Amino acid sequence: MTYPNAGAEKNGSLTIAEFESRLAGEWLGSSFSGVKSLIAVSGGADSVALACGLSRIVGNSKQLILAHYNHGWRGEESDGDAEFVEALAGKLGLAYRVGGLDSRQSNESQVWRSEEAARDLRYEFLVQCAYQIGARSIATAHHGSDRVETSLHNLFRGTGVSGMRSIQKLRPIDEELILVRPILGFSRQQILDYLRALGQEYRTDVTNEDDQFKRNFLRLEILPKLRERYGPSVDQHLIGFADIAEDLDQMLAELAGKYLVDCDAHYAKFHDKQFPEAYFSIPSARNLPVHWPVLHKALQIKWAEFDWPLGSMHSAHWIQFRKAHRDCTKEDSGFVSNLPLNLLLRMDQGWLHICPQSAGGSNMN
Repeated sequence: MTYPNAGAEKNGSLTIAEFESRLAGEWLGSSFSGVKSLIAVSGGADSVALACGLSRIVGNSKQLILAHYNHGWRGEESDGDAEFVEALAGKLGLAYRVGGLDSRQSNESQVWRSEEAARDLRYEFLVQCAYQIGARSIATAHHGSDRVETSLHNLFRGTGVSGMRSIQKLRPIDEELILVRPILGFSRQQILDYLRALGQEYRTDVTNEDDQFKRNFLRLEILPKLRERYGPSVDQHLIGFADIAEDLDQMLAELAGKYLVDCDAHYAKFHDKQFPEAYFSIPSARNLPVHWPVLHKALQIKWAEFDWPLGSMHSAHWIQFRKAHRDCTKEDSGFVSNLPLNLLLRMDQGWLHICPQSAGGSNMN
């Protein structure tokens, strides 16, 4: 077991009352107050603080259910995390759900281990649990420091404006479920101070100190150097930029939505030759001018509508699409390129069509 450091820095620290007052402001006035919510708890400091804080301000134990997913990667330590969360649920008087693999099953499993694969498995479990108990939301313990790390992580991976938004406070996670992050506005130190003030213990995951994981490398190696060189306010500067990126992304989404409406109207009015095999069609820049960031956002919206993973589209694919959109004329017709997910980009009389590869074409990737 680990206890919060009694010598922790006091910068920006909050009393128990101040912490819970801010948390109550985030939670009690929301649409999640008075309905069932699933709280994802790993056993670490952040999720333990979230579980304790919500249980103290909500009061009604029937509204909150703890859920823990055991990946089993650390053997007996992973099993100990599950036991700790079960004991915490009993202490708080809350129901508890657990899923995943125990240490023996994990050792026998041939499933490839990665941060992304682990997250997918965990969220799949959380969604299933939420529906089983009739919850409307899933609460996770992402905080302000996570937002800083995610912004840098996405930047170094080559993200656009959407990725620089970093972690959002609210987002749909399934058709009838919302993912909510009530302590996104709190720093890691404020969370530790809160647990120390409560005298509440938590678990420490030793893999969080392994800098082979990219997120750990940013937290352990890069961010400390940035703070040393640029000052401790670098975190707030990055969060401020993430807020600007969020506003810009919302603006692009609005412009992209209007553009897609214009595309449909333009198609109905000017494109007399139908292309029945296409999933959707986009007029060339000469037919309907648009700035690339707006078109890129519109394409992302269409990808989401068809449930196509954006991660399969690399920068080369978008560059190819942008060039075809810019150069396509009414005289151009035929195959342009294969895209991931067995998709095909075709030109036809000044239009770009996204089609299944059964529509024809040669592999040019």
